[in-house]
Amino acid sequence: MKDNYELHELISFRLGRLGYSVTSLYADRLKFLGITPKHVGVLATLHTKGVITQQELALELGVAPSLIVLLADDLEAMHAITRLRDATDRRRQNLRLEPAGLELLEKAVKRAREIDDELGANLTSGQKQLLRELLMAIEIHPKEES
Repeated sequence: MKDNYELHELISFRLGRLGYSVTSLYADRLKFLGITPKHVGVLATLHTKGVITQQELALELGVAPSLIVLLADDLEAMHAITRLRDATDRRRQNLRLEPAGLELLEKAVKRAREIDDELGANLTSGQKQLLRELLMAIEIHPKEES
């Protein structure tokens, strides 16, 4: 059965393949830092949002709270973040980015920029800007639980 489009021509399929490839490449480039792209997501969100709860971070990243606990354990062991008891609810853990975490984030961003340069090596500056704009226009945000 043949649809109007072959699978390899579908935007979702191409972006999915590209996303998988880029994530794998980025994970490989981060190995020497001892972190993964998910750790970078935690660091970047804390850098942007400031001190937030583990639950808020899970919602922001669209992942299970149990994953946030594991990622926070790793980052806390690296002195990249600090867990703080919430003053109003002692059951809640707030997370704060530490200077070592900011340094780690800066190194991770540098690796991401290197990959961007490689991906865009055959594109003009105008094409790179258009690609950025298109990707921002179709960005999918995690669904909030109701």
